[in-house]
Amino acid sequence: DAPSRSESTYKSFRRTFFPGVMHNPSLVWISVALVALVSLWFVLYFGFVYSADREDDLGCMGNEMDPGSPGHQARLRRLRDTGAKLFSRLGRTDPSATDIIMVFHHPKHFYDDGPEAVEGKQLDQYFIVQKSGAWLGNTPFETLLMEREKPTTTKNEARIAVLTDMCTFLPELGFEVTPFCSIDGDEIFLRVSLRKEATIRYHMKRVRWWCQLNPRFVERMGVDQPAEEPASSPPYVPYSAKVCDRLKQAGFADITIQDVYRDLGEPGKPSLAGSVDRIRLIMDQITEHFDIDAAVENGLLVGYYPVHEQRKMEMLREVWGRMALVLDMSFYQPLQAMRAYFGSRVTFFMAWTGLYCKALCGLLVPAILVTVLMWSDWYVSGGGVVLAASQVAFGVLIILWA
Repeated sequence: DAPSRSESTYKSFRRTFFPGVMHNPSLVWISVALVALVSLWFVLYFGFVYSADREDDLGCMGNEMDPGSPGHQARLRRLRDTGAKLFSRLGRTDPSATDIIMVFHHPKHFYDDGPEAVEGKQLDQYFIVQKSGAWLGNTPFETLLMEREKPTTTKNEARIAVLTDMCTFLPELGFEVTPFCSIDGDEIFLRVSLRKEATIRYHMKRVRWWCQLNPRFVERMGVDQPAEEPASSPPYVPYSAKVCDRLKQAGFADITIQDVYRDLGEPGKPSLAGSVDRIRLIMDQITEHFDIDAAVENGLLVGYYPVHEQRKMEMLREVWGRMALVLDMSFYQPLQAMRAYFGSRVTFFMAWTGLYCKALCGLLVPAILVTVLMWSDWYVSGGGVVLAASQVAFGVLIILWA
């Protein structure tokens, strides 16, 4: 009775869920054939064409390449050679070695709102109150504080005070500050840079900056994890200048700070901070004492903005932004270099967008195939078995792709 019961159950299932639909073996076989064919394409694309964006391509420029597949090693070799040529062509010194530009009103230029009277107590909004609540005694903006003590002052005097304090306060912290006048003489630009590695490490220690461990240091510590797994990405730990001393006491005699933390610098110029890290360290020092956004909003400051680095822009354009790279079907993105330059938020957005677009590329060929079959069957016979089978197969393929 088992065969008859199975047939009865099958008929009952069809009457309940597919009323009026007749069994068509051709429809089933065409759908199965299409699903099998496209599944084979998925295996080929995601197995041999698709490339994950997790390898540290630009981080390997000029360094020893990590092990991997022959295709991955060839890509690393190409990017390493490209980076070496670019650094040689652009020179060892970046003429635009500036992290932040701050724009001030020129004291000798007349502004309509310059003589505007400002009460001294109105300047309180620009001082950042510390956790102890006592900011008047430890603020480095002494000139602005003197203007605050006056019953009334002018906006022009307050602007001069902010410019004076910035030119005094920032160099004391180890930042390189260079003022220059605008071409029309109405503004003063202040170039602020953080390039000395000792100063970078001092500020990292001061704010307990989190640095990522060097992958080779993880291997040296004997942590046996597959490098290709996402969970094996080296963690971020607070920066400590004493870590080398402790490691030497533990038996690592020749360990250096560059061996412990990931190098975000350039070939020949190691550094623990990338472009976005230096900008954040500078802004952290400024905003600890001064509300720069309030100053811009109320006209004490024209504005401020981070500055691109020409050399790194050329490098990223060469390995990531050239139109010729469209022919590289792996559509590889150098995430580590992007994170060091643009920051984690932009890099995460680009990584997710790249993942989604590359997955859509894998769906492109099946979509074209199914569309051609559907339109061909529609024009030839007005829509028959092939049209229906294509619709069923594409629905199944969307589930497999997702």
